[in-house]
Amino acid sequence: MIEPSVTVMQAGTNVHRVDLPVYDEEVESLVEGGMIRFGADQTWQTERGARPGKWHNVDVFKLKTDVVLSSQDTDRKSEYGRWIDYRPELSNPGKYFIGEGQWQVSSAVALTASSIYNFDTSQQDRSSGGVLIQHNPRFSSFAEVRYLNPLDSTYLDVGANYLLTQKYGVGVGASYDVANGGFQGANGDIRRYFDAFEAGVRLSYNSIANVTGFGFVIKPTPIARRQRTAILNDEPAPGDAVNPAGMSNSGAGPAGPWR
Repeated sequence: MIEPSVTVMQAGTNVHRVDLPVYDEEVESLVEGGMIRFGADQTWQTERGARPGKWHNVDVFKLKTDVVLSSQDTDRKSEYGRWIDYRPELSNPGKYFIGEGQWQVSSAVALTASSIYNFDTSQQDRSSGGVLIQHNPRFSSFAEVRYLNPLDSTYLDVGANYLLTQKYGVGVGASYDVANGGFQGANGDIRRYFDAFEAGVRLSYNSIANVTGFGFVIKPTPIARRQRTAILNDEPAPGDAVNPAGMSNSGAGPAGPWR
């Protein structure tokens, strides 16, 4: 599937953004001028499953590409281009290309990569690659390497999530500065899952600023994650009869993960 798209934005003001101190990124830091984005989302889908009757649709490979161009009267807010489709006025203007890819190697392993290419400097501003592993239905981990060309710095991000029960989970993460050595920061959270959303508390530490933070998190539950968990569990659907040997009527083989 190929889905092309175009977004155009034009904003004007009688007070220049650079003349205002930034107290709120969503107020004083709004983009002024014009920006246009040309993009295409490409998805390769197929079917996977342990046996006939248990097949499910999978996005094996997804590629998202965007070209962003800005007018001369826009002011860059960062060395790294960033486009926020639902709020383009919060984007970082410039002339750049963004490419993001994801390869679902198996139901348990996914590889990701992204790159930002700056047309003004004819160089890559940011490159990254990572892996997500679903070790079992309760435990997952990830790792990502990021290279920031303007800073000539490389960072390694690692983390893990563990589902304690059907309603509670914990997560931890850390960022390591490969170029200079030492951890930049770490964080941990405890989450409570509801049918439509999840809520939790988060504790973080920034070693560069020597700041410890505490916060609350509330966000919708991704439908894709619910489907993925069901695929990994491969348990009988509600209402399916299960015989004493653990066999469901929907097909051969015992019910349970990693069958």
